[in-house]
Amino acid sequence: MKTLITLLCAAAVCTTAFSQKELNKSKLTATSATSGMDHFVTANAYDGFLPLTPMVFTGNLPVWGKDTATTQNILRLVNTPRKLNKLLPDLSIVFSIKKYDNTGNATYGLTGVTAEEGSYEINYDVVKFTTADVSDPNGRCKTYERVGAGIRVTANITTFKSNLDVSNLVNLATSASKDELRGGLSIHVFGIEGREVMGLIPSSNTTIENNSINALLQAIGIIKYKLYDDAISLVPRIFAVQHMGCSTEKPVALTQN
Repeated sequence: MKTLITLLCAAAVCTTAFSQKELNKSKLTATSATSGMDHFVTANAYDGFLPLTPMVFTGNLPVWGKDTATTQNILRLVNTPRKLNKLLPDLSIVFSIKKYDNTGNATYGLTGVTAEEGSYEINYDVVKFTTADVSDPNGRCKTYERVGAGIRVTANITTFKSNLDVSNLVNLATSASKDELRGGLSIHVFGIEGREVMGLIPSSNTTIENNSINALLQAIGIIKYKLYDDAISLVPRIFAVQHMGCSTEKPVALTQN
């Protein structure tokens, strides 16, 4: 059973989801940050979903499978796990990579490959979620938020070689073993409450090496299964936002339609 879980975990987390990075090629050409970094762009030029620190969601979730569009308020569903689970129809592994320059400015990657040597923040989100339509109070920005529950693994690294494939945790560990990068991992379980899940969470700070990655993959596989357990309470969080056309790089002051 343990071997089966490990294989399932590896198959899941080592497959990177790039559906959120549907590229607008004209914008990519026009807004590339610098020469040699044509696959990293500013937040305002990024078509996909940008990760946010998970925050409480108190709005309405869309109800799927109905003839007409309807919603249900999240606060009325907290103690009804089966109903809430049905409102989070998507289960996915979502990857994002952010590069910091010497001044602290950030650009976002369109692939799972680094640019030149430097500092990066990489997020691997394993989440059960839905997508909510939102806008700012003044109607100046039309965008979407991802709302759900799951696990976020964050790698903060410094690379010593360019063009490293860091699209999954196994590749990350392999590069670390070759001294091509150095850093650590942090694990954040969000929107899930239950003693069984809390006991499965690895150390909040983990080194990037094969043994710790294997243990992490195993824990992720079990927690994914627990997402469907009626004994587990889901309290969905906003964990990512898409904001093409917005004027700010941190569009968190948004309200749901």
